[in-house]
Amino acid sequence: MANDVDTGPEDDLEVLALLHLDGLADAEQRQRLEHILVGDADARVAFLRLARQHGELAELLKSGIAAGEDPPRQAHSTTRLRRIGAVYQPRLRAAHWPALIAAGVAAALIGAFLLVPQPSAPNPVPLVMAPPAPVPGTPAAPGLPTLVGDWQDFAVAPATGEDVSRRALLPGDRLTVGLSGNATLAYADGTRVVVGRASHVTIPSSATGSDIALILDVGVLDADVTTQRPQHPMQVRTATAALEVVGTRFHLSAASGSSRLEVTHGSVRMTGAGNKGGTLVAAGQSADTARSGTLVASLGGTGADRHGLRGDYFDNLDFTSLRFSRIDPVIDFNWGTGTPGPEISPETFSIRWSGFIQADYDEDYTFTSTMDDGVRLYIDGRLVIDRWDLHKIETFSGEAHLTAGRRVPIVMEFYQDPNQSQVNLRWSSRSQPHEIIPERHLFVEAGR
Repeated sequence: MANDVDTGPEDDLEVLALLHLDGLADAEQRQRLEHILVGDADARVAFLRLARQHGELAELLKSGIAAGEDPPRQAHSTTRLRRIGAVYQPRLRAAHWPALIAAGVAAALIGAFLLVPQPSAPNPVPLVMAPPAPVPGTPAAPGLPTLVGDWQDFAVAPATGEDVSRRALLPGDRLTVGLSGNATLAYADGTRVVVGRASHVTIPSSATGSDIALILDVGVLDADVTTQRPQHPMQVRTATAALEVVGTRFHLSAASGSSRLEVTHGSVRMTGAGNKGGTLVAAGQSADTARSGTLVASLGGTGADRHGLRGDYFDNLDFTSLRFSRIDPVIDFNWGTGTPGPEISPETFSIRWSGFIQADYDEDYTFTSTMDDGVRLYIDGRLVIDRWDLHKIETFSGEAHLTAGRRVPIVMEFYQDPNQSQVNLRWSSRSQPHEIIPERHLFVEAGR
């Protein structure tokens, strides 16, 4: 039966909004509310405020924390609802009083929230006529997420272990997604994290809320990360790995003894629990960690035809302080007085490139490197160039025989100490023109 509420112009919005949020509005009342919201920006702001208060009331009623309100604000809220009741008392049937009584209780409970200023609403705000869903809670800080969109089969447990149905996650909360479930975490900067089925995600109890931090205890997640400040990357941990994310899209899975990272856009620094340094995993690449936390998988996509060489970058001269790893298409760098990366000092660093090389001709090849400072080149295990000393920019060469179509190991080591820094690797033969060794002749894996 329709709710025949005859409302006046001043308080029409408030009563219609309360009826709608409580699921008591009929089709005519919902249509009237939609008409008000479409035509009045201030009304949209007021409706958003009421909707938020309605959701916060549900949170307070469930968690039992209504005690301790500020008495003056409580009195203000009660007076406000009495005014609403007085205006509409002659026009409401008895069946509608439960809604207004509930609204009065709402005002008494959420007094402190009533005067919180709200941001301007977008224009226009569509009114969803389906039964109202709970209104998302507002995170306390930009580094804390809110559950948004459609989800199912999930539960949130705070640090106390009590299971509650709420959307705003706080430090110490654990999100559990069931076998048929899913959940999306939204952050204020636009970052989205989709937590897959049979997954557990924890907000670290030490989280300050200023930076994004997550722990994937078990399961899978997919993240689309808005660009973060380099000094404050998004932090994601599993039992065997730690990720630093500045801005990218990636997929992460974690089991009891391993983790796997797959990057689809940008790059992610991954550090195994047993590693001192980190590995920079770029778009199209993946990395795995074993139970010990040591990175065990080669970087790259799939298949044995991944081109380039793996470069391990160290922040000292003796290859002991690994800072990151990546796939370099070719060896041809001139950093000048700069550095290969922000984690590396421009004065003293070392790099080891490793992989496989494949030639087109059965011939003797001359390998040439122009560098500053030291370099060692191994082809198929044999030392071809050995100038491991300080010098200005110079060019050195060595020879090795290669078989057409056969991949053989190649390792090149380089160190910089200090001032200008550059290094490259070229080749030539009777049939091969002198050039920087192209990416298509370099491989990350040996192949079959």
